[in-house]
Amino acid sequence: MHSNYNLPIKIGTRASELAIAQANQVKKSILEYNDFISEKDIQIIKINTSGDKFLNANLSLIGGKGLFTKEIDEMLIKQDIDLAVHSMKDLPAKLPEELQVSAVLEREEATDAFISHKYMNLLHLPQGSIIGTSSIRRKSILLNHRPDLKIVSFRGNINTRLRKLKEQNIDGIILATAGLKRVGIPSVITKKISSDIMTPAIGQGAIGVVTTRENKAIKNVLTKLNHQETEFCVNLERKFMAELDGSCRTPIACFAKFFGHEIQIKSCIIHPDGSKKIDDNIMVETSDAESEIDRIVERFKIEGADIIKFIQNG
Repeated sequence: MHSNYNLPIKIGTRASELAIAQANQVKKSILEYNDFISEKDIQIIKINTSGDKFLNANLSLIGGKGLFTKEIDEMLIKQDIDLAVHSMKDLPAKLPEELQVSAVLEREEATDAFISHKYMNLLHLPQGSIIGTSSIRRKSILLNHRPDLKIVSFRGNINTRLRKLKEQNIDGIILATAGLKRVGIPSVITKKISSDIMTPAIGQGAIGVVTTRENKAIKNVLTKLNHQETEFCVNLERKFMAELDGSCRTPIACFAKFFGHEIQIKSCIIHPDGSKKIDDNIMVETSDAESEIDRIVERFKIEGADIIKFIQNG
């Protein structure tokens, strides 16, 4: 037993298959990098969140991303759990002040995936096809490319959405490639969507580990889990989200990726009906990346003022 904290180490997670797969990935990494911790020393605690209780409601109307973290945050603050595992794309721009992201694991593929039993890719969809997605980002980008498409709200965990695709009169659905890979079913993907067409969500494909700020012993356990390049890129994306005041109601996207010593930053803001899209795609030196995010945000605030006003008046 390590002298600075109590065993077992309690990992808090949502109860979905994907969330548990991610928690197990973190558990495996903790064991790999910490010789003094054994399998029996780690316990995974499944937590039902408000977001899970309202899986059929429109997320942007009932409270946004925070619904998937609220109860977990409270358990962390009360020290009922030691750390929490989240998809970084589900984390709100601001965490409660007692908490911090203490590790970001190496990013899985960040693309979105098209799944259909009828058509080979988005380009083959006939006029007026019906696509299921719960994401305002995916919906807006799809409508920007194809205003003729009918987009229907499609919530639930991965298996629920795949079942609905079979049972309902839907031509296709869009899911994150990373999630499908993590639950072991990448074979259901009909076609991955290029990030040039559909800019990934902020943090998409990355797993984050949240702890309290003062739990230094647990933070030490997580040190080697942190993938610095992924952390740097995700922090840039989250800076973009925070400065643009991005929530589940705002169709924005930002994706940063290292190419040698440079970083490519793709970003966009879209009108919810797809009628207007402002995007940016640059390659910058690492040292200039944060100031470039500031520049992009200022540009989007000016050129996308009408979009932002429309959403705020929503």
